[in-house]
Amino acid sequence: MNWYETLDEISTILGEADDAELARRWAAFSGRARAATTHPYHIERILAEADAIAARGGGRASVRLLDHGCGPGSTLIYLAALGFTGATGVDVPGNDRTSQNRLARICWGRADDLFHVNDGTRQP
Repeated sequence: MNWYETLDEISTILGEADDAELARRWAAFSGRARAATTHPYHIERILAEADAIAARGGGRASVRLLDHGCGPGSTLIYLAALGFTGATGVDVPGNDRTSQNRLARICWGRADDLFHVNDGTRQP
């Protein structure tokens, strides 16, 4: 899966859908991401560091990542497909993160918001 195809697919996942359809889309996407033999370059670099941290104990879900300037959250969504569901994304006002937080609740089992909008004066 190249990054441009990945971005298109993430956009589809975040599109309008009921909970069951969202879960189906997520399962299909995460299955393809986990089956990939290579990942986009920027993901490979993060993955190497994050896997080293996960290997020290707790596994991938225990690793905490912060993407400051996450945009639509595509990198964190891809990493979540690989098991890194403890990531947090922060971006500037003007971008709604409702669909990303819904994905985290329904498909990653999170109770808290993982994607935030911040004006830069105080971190959430």
